[in-house]
Amino acid sequence: MSSDTDFINIQKSMNDYLTTKNTYFSQQNTQVENIFDKLTDKTSANINDLKKQVDAQNQQIEKQIFNNKSDSNETTYVKSEYQYIEINKLKGQNKILLSIYYIFVVILGVIMAVYSSLPIPAKFGVFVGLLVYPFVIYYIEIVIYIFLKYMYSLVSTSKFSNVYIHNY
Repeated sequence: MSSDTDFINIQKSMNDYLTTKNTYFSQQNTQVENIFDKLTDKTSANINDLKKQVDAQNQQIEKQIFNNKSDSNETTYVKSEYQYIEINKLKGQNKILLSIYYIFVVILGVIMAVYSSLPIPAKFGVFVGLLVYPFVIYYIEIVIYIFLKYMYSLVSTSKFSNVYIHNY
């Protein structure tokens, strides 16, 4: 009988231990659930606040866009739009004219190569000169203009003022 009592005592001790263990884990689980519930509530509140802020900013942006669209008849906007359109037209015309110029240079180069009595280095020099002409003519014009303006001021005994050299 002693062994039965020992067995019952061991069984009772094990049951008490399992009950204590289950109670402890249940308390721990409850604490963890409470912590996660608090975190979830706080995160949810933060998300809602952020959503409200983003919605408010979106409304402000929509108002600004609407106001900008309503200002489309303002003279500065219309003027800048007109200038943008005109610049694009001029760029297109410049491309067309530059293409025509280079076609003309190629035709002239072929004619010069076939019918000209110039030596080959001279023909090559004239051809290269015609190719780079559009890129260097502006600077040549500026130098000639400044020189003629200087000569005019020298002859007319007026002060030479050069806007390209900051009123030198």
